[in-house]
Amino acid sequence: MKKRNTAIVLLLMIILSLFFVLSGLKARMVFAADDMPYHINRIQELVYSLKHGNWYPYLYTRQFKGVPYPLGIFYPQLTLIPIAALCIVFNSYIIGIYAGFTLYTFLTMVIMYIIERKLNKSSAVAFVVSVVYTFSTYRLLDAYGRFAIGEFLAMTFIPMAIYGLYAVIRNGNDWEYLGLGLSFTLLSHVLSTFLCIIFLVIELLGLYSMCSSWRKTIIGLSKAVVLFVLSSLIFVVPFIEQETYQHFLQPTPVDLVTTNSYLFDLLENSLNNNIIAPSGRTREGTIGVILLLVMAWGMVNFRKLNKLNKRILIGGVLSFVLITSLFPWSIMMHTPLRVIQFPFRILAFTTFLLSLIAGEMFESFYIWQIVRNNLNEFNDVN
Repeated sequence: MKKRNTAIVLLLMIILSLFFVLSGLKARMVFAADDMPYHINRIQELVYSLKHGNWYPYLYTRQFKGVPYPLGIFYPQLTLIPIAALCIVFNSYIIGIYAGFTLYTFLTMVIMYIIERKLNKSSAVAFVVSVVYTFSTYRLLDAYGRFAIGEFLAMTFIPMAIYGLYAVIRNGNDWEYLGLGLSFTLLSHVLSTFLCIIFLVIELLGLYSMCSSWRKTIIGLSKAVVLFVLSSLIFVVPFIEQETYQHFLQPTPVDLVTTNSYLFDLLENSLNNNIIAPSGRTREGTIGVILLLVMAWGMVNFRKLNKLNKRILIGGVLSFVLITSLFPWSIMMHTPLRVIQFPFRILAFTTFLLSLIAGEMFESFYIWQIVRNNLNEFNDVN
């Protein structure tokens, strides 16, 4: 029975992953977006390198106007290589890119499903949470509205790191999730890793009271750090080598005061399920109408949530407000946080936290429905 249920879940995930790219495949085009030319050039360079036996190029020589460019040193590319490989397999950049999106969409659903099952949730709840997170508006915005492939790929692995730290704090277990989750986030996108580390520090401070044994937690953390370092060496070593060799200016510095979101715009974009980067008077940032409703439900039912879910909801709400002009981003320009360029990047973590609350919301309705059906059957018998 368990094998059959697992097979059904996996089949549904595969079908849904194909739906994620259906519009692009039908249009037979990669939609124009903010970062599309840059990442298309990266994919083209990787395709050329793979065809000529260089599976991990540090120096790009074909694209970017033919100027030798050490992009393989400064921008993670390991998780992008499967997409380039699929472009070769299908002999098409369009099909290859969407096949890669399908692959990572399926992987994201699997990871979220496993995490929820490890949190002792039912298969139904775990499946719903995986769908809510994977098809979240912000993830769709990264894929289509911005074509921010680095962040899009990082969103696959961020949940692993967050869950891994929670498990390590609780009992020292599942440290592999923390080490590999953070490692693959780094091998996808540097700024997402920077934000993830900040989030993990806050998580550690917020959940320390749940620790059952600091000895087990410290051992688990130590193992996770070693695993993270060793599995990231392919990127970390050349990156640190170049950074220590000479001083590099911050790429594309921006004033965070001009790129944060207005609360009204954030609410409007979310209510509209806007996955296209807005222009004109509005600023970017969205979690979508589903997660907006989940946040509202959580606030209304706050007292009914357990201690962990209360903290998760508080984190989701605070991170939602954090990206707006209500937060003094001018102060952050004098801190290392200034490198993130766009505060709305934090919504990747808001999306994850609220997706977990979506599971609680569904579970309350799901259990209520089961109870109601059982009561109806009982009444019919009597």
